[in-house]
Amino acid sequence: MVLPNGFPGTLHHDLDLQLTGSNLFKTVIRITGPSAWFSITGIADGTDGRHILLLNMTNVAMNVEDDHAGSIATNRINSLGNGPSEGTQGNGAIELVYDGVLARWIVLAVRN
Repeated sequence: MVLPNGFPGTLHHDLDLQLTGSNLFKTVIRITGPSAWFSITGIADGTDGRHILLLNMTNVAMNVEDDHAGSIATNRINSLGNGPSEGTQGNGAIELVYDGVLARWIVLAVRN
């Protein structure tokens, strides 16, 4: 998934990773494009039990923001009390699962 190159700290709200389209049967979503650190506040089209691994292929930090109001409630991310954000410092991965009861993406692991 190529994200647009933005300013440092660009927020991606309700990010459409094509989870019901071209990435329906994919678990690993490769993130490329940005040349400045960025954050994801929500991911569209979560379904109960859906696992995804956001693989940061850039050399810049990628964060996921905890329960950020910039995304609609059902697209938001829950870091389970680990702070306002979780992330990589560059190349790395963030594993998420969608919880249908909480109606949130849950951060399972972060790997730098």
